[in-house]
Amino acid sequence: MYNSFTYLQLQKMFCSGFSFMPIDALELYDRFIYKSYAANANIQTVLDRYARENDLAGVHASVLLLKMRQKDIPVAAALLGHLKYAVEQFRNRAGLLLRCPEEYRRLLVAMEEYREMLDVYQEDVQLYITARLSAAESREGEIFEEPTAGNIHQLQVVAREFLLRTEEFLDIVQRSTSEVLPSRKPMLMPEERNTILEIIKSVVIFKGLQGSSIYILEQWREQAIYINKLQKLN
Repeated sequence: MYNSFTYLQLQKMFCSGFSFMPIDALELYDRFIYKSYAANANIQTVLDRYARENDLAGVHASVLLLKMRQKDIPVAAALLGHLKYAVEQFRNRAGLLLRCPEEYRRLLVAMEEYREMLDVYQEDVQLYITARLSAAESREGEIFEEPTAGNIHQLQVVAREFLLRTEEFLDIVQRSTSEVLPSRKPMLMPEERNTILEIIKSVVIFKGLQGSSIYILEQWREQAIYINKLQKLN
């Protein structure tokens, strides 16, 4: 059954099935059958380059892996650091207040909850994806095995759900910078407001990275669907 093999594996099996070349002077290389018209044409190097450039599954995997390593994971780690500091700062002040304003308490709870969600998201999604892509990464000149559209869709669902949680949290912290207590005093002390502004800046960057990761996953999913159609046609 075709489901036992990837599309690239089927191509290689088809090519390796020739015990002789049906046309004189044809040559077999990997999943390609070609004819060389010059003695030193270096066709195999050209075919290797073509395979890498047109291996869209590998391109999406490489782009996502590099992005996770260089941007997403470091930004998430920095945001976790900001949140940890902010939670401790706000807890200390709340403990000194005789009556902690409800608005202040809600902001503190929102930061605690988002920090916990982000910690889980980094461990179970970001680091998981990076580990899997690193393990699947081929040696120089080889090609990634294309993933299934269903697996990619599952990652999209999780990423979109967390993006929604990120947008909700961003709305809460942005509103807190201008929130006023019943006494008409600003809810946040100057140093607390600076802390929240740093968090907002980090969340905006992280939100943009989440959006671009979802876009890459969507392009990858569409490519996987296309590859699956080619498998069925073959």
